[in-house]
Amino acid sequence: MAHKICENCGEFNSSSAVYCYNCNSSLRDVKKKEDAIEPIKFSGKSVGYNYSEDVTLGEWIIILILLAIPIVNIIVLVLLAFVWNNTSINNFGKASLILGIIGIVIFFLLRGCSGY
Repeated sequence: MAHKICENCGEFNSSSAVYCYNCNSSLRDVKKKEDAIEPIKFSGKSVGYNYSEDVTLGEWIIILILLAIPIVNIIVLVLLAFVWNNTSINNFGKASLILGIIGIVIFFLLRGCSGY
């Protein structure tokens, strides 16, 4: 769906709009943007994008199998955290990366304290 985003207030407007629906600023110089994901409508007003699509059981099983493979799991976590089009999976990937980094830091701190 093509739309124009107002540079003044950030409002989503239709691709044929000449003035912003929210602040009445001119949209003549604003380029149309195409997105595969529809904006969320609340009382007829666009308020953002809906990335919270449910993750199926099959997707979770594939993700968990890939995370069990050494080296591949790091690549998969980066893809889940920054490339995937779902906020739930993005948050899972980011949280897993953060916990992994915390674990590595604790490992090296304990190893350094023990003298080995």
